[in-house]
Amino acid sequence: MTVEEMAGEYAEKTEAEYGFDMHPKTASFQGFIDGYSEALRWRDPKEELPIDSCDVLVKTDEGRYYACYFCLEREGFFHEYCRLQGVIGWRPIE
Repeated sequence: MTVEEMAGEYAEKTEAEYGFDMHPKTASFQGFIDGYSEALRWRDPKEELPIDSCDVLVKTDEGRYYACYFCLEREGFFHEYCRLQGVIGWRPIE
């Protein structure tokens, strides 16, 4: 089930139980869904890098996931002081 489908079910339940509209197509709810989808989007490090000195979640070409630190000056993703190789995607840690 997608985030949008789950949100729609929740909105219908909320309207039935509490009597107010939280339909996923309203502007505020759609903004939430857009922000949520953007936060969960995997970014290709060949096309987009994180901001300097931040923590990110990465996935490697070996199918592993790591919480790590990105350092622009050293041009890499670091986990426990070791530079990770084979990073194929990253996303911010919110």
